[in-house]
Amino acid sequence: MMLADSAKVVVFPIVAPLGFMLIASISTPQAKVVPTGVEASCFLAGYASKGKSKNTSSVLVGGLLATALFVAVALAALSSY
Repeated sequence: MMLADSAKVVVFPIVAPLGFMLIASISTPQAKVVPTGVEASCFLAGYASKGKSKNTSSVLVGGLLATALFVAVALAALSSY
């Protein structure tokens, strides 16, 4: 039973950021206002592409930082036993 619990502790922080990244890459941000003087379809396509890229990279960086912090805390807790 102890091995299964420790496996969950190790696997979850690695898998969770991947799931969040998948969710972020599926979302499609949409502009509320299209500036005058630009072609609407091109602007909306570029806005959605850039927004999706920013969402994915933000989730990836945040997820990696959270995973590194979690692993550091877990290793510190395990070394105190």
